[in-house]
Amino acid sequence: MKNKFAITIPTFTLIVFLAFSCLAPGTKESYLQGFEKFIDRVKMNYRDYSNNDWKWADSKFEKYASEWYKDFRNELSEVEKLKVAGWIVEYESLRGRDKFRDLFNKFIKEDVGNARKDVEKYFKKDFDSDLSEAVEGAKEIGDSALKVLGDIARELKKKRKDGN
Repeated sequence: MKNKFAITIPTFTLIVFLAFSCLAPGTKESYLQGFEKFIDRVKMNYRDYSNNDWKWADSKFEKYASEWYKDFRNELSEVEKLKVAGWIVEYESLRGRDKFRDLFNKFIKEDVGNARKDVEKYFKKDFDSDLSEAVEGAKEIGDSALKVLGDIARELKKKRKDGN
């Protein structure tokens, strides 16, 4: 009786762990953190993966790259979408396959294109004024720095003249 109970607790613990590890992330942050941790784990261990390990990894990857990506796509910033695209490319390169092109075309291409459009729009609309403001700010800082240096030089000259 004691042996059955000893085997049951570890088995139950393993089942609970596996069940919770397969749950979909509840927030955008948990999705991004989970995907990044998953990629880090694959990166550290992929050389030693067996066929079963790759089956598990492929299944998890499909969830992060497709199913869960669709769930959080509208909440992700353009930068976060680019991070996800990078993780997809990284996984597929570690996996040694060219399948990422299909996933990229299916899910990420539009988002990367939108990010490009946003950057282009920024350069057309706001870049010149932001650059002008930055230049003006730099001039003000430069003028202030010159004034401070002038004050220091006058103070040093005065101290030398006074004999200190």
